[in-house]
Amino acid sequence: MALRKACVDCILRCGHKAPLASTQSQRTFYLYSPEPFHPLVDRVPEWKTAEEAVQVIQSGQRIFVHGAAATPVRLLEAMTSHGKKAGLKNVEIIHIHTEGPGKYNDPEFHGMFRSNSLFLGANSRGAVQEGRADCIPIFLSEIPILFRRKILKLDVALISITPPDKHGFCSLSTSVDCTRSAIQNAKYIIAPLKDTVTYKVETNPTSELANRIGGQIDFIRGAALGLDGLGKAIIAMPSSTRKGQSKIVPILKDGSGVVTTRAHVHYIVTEYGIAQLFGKNLRQRAWELINIAHPDHRESLEKASFERLKCMPGQ
Repeated sequence: MALRKACVDCILRCGHKAPLASTQSQRTFYLYSPEPFHPLVDRVPEWKTAEEAVQVIQSGQRIFVHGAAATPVRLLEAMTSHGKKAGLKNVEIIHIHTEGPGKYNDPEFHGMFRSNSLFLGANSRGAVQEGRADCIPIFLSEIPILFRRKILKLDVALISITPPDKHGFCSLSTSVDCTRSAIQNAKYIIAPLKDTVTYKVETNPTSELANRIGGQIDFIRGAALGLDGLGKAIIAMPSSTRKGQSKIVPILKDGSGVVTTRAHVHYIVTEYGIAQLFGKNLRQRAWELINIAHPDHRESLEKASFERLKCMPGQ
């Protein structure tokens, strides 16, 4: 994705209808193309330091934060510092998993910032378990809908971009994901171009906590439905956890979250082989899975399968 530096606020066009050419026309380009490439010539980015830029954040607002490798750590540091100085309250931080310490989750910021994860990461899990943060179960492919339909209205987006190339284009780099929709719908966008310089753009003047939803089902289902027949719905994993517990189990624990159902997965792969599940009945599936489990757990899995199915697993 590219953003034009010279008219960076063009990203704000998304989600806003252009004036209709006539009263009879009910469709314009902007109704069916949410791409942020169209300049708003009357808007110019404001160049500020990170500390100056984050002062746009106010109590009660919802702030989107770029995630994964694109986490804007410097801006988050400025945001938490601003929160203390300004005495902010009830600021919601919406994001997929972020890298870095995630200071906004620290107990000292309780009541000031509250994380709301769309994909639960390590730096947010503790706060969620302690009731100081939240998480939303949702497929990765559906997160943009939350922003476009204004189910979650965004006040500010804190993002990372690459420096402009020779044509003036910037990129969201490795983490376009739901961020593209966020910058299309946020009122303000703050992004660092250098370590000490940022710009902000005004777009609108007026279960089990260890589990994640993410994009697994999107990729699994997409692979299975590919029209060329070459897609394979595969889940690869170690046969055991770091504590030596089997990842292949006869029954889930109470409260466990289910992301991908048994009908969606065609192949399970561990270091002990491949279980081909598509078109297999429960007894056959049990056989396939037991044979890719760690050898230390296979006997107990066979016993559990017999108790569950009232017959031995078989090919």
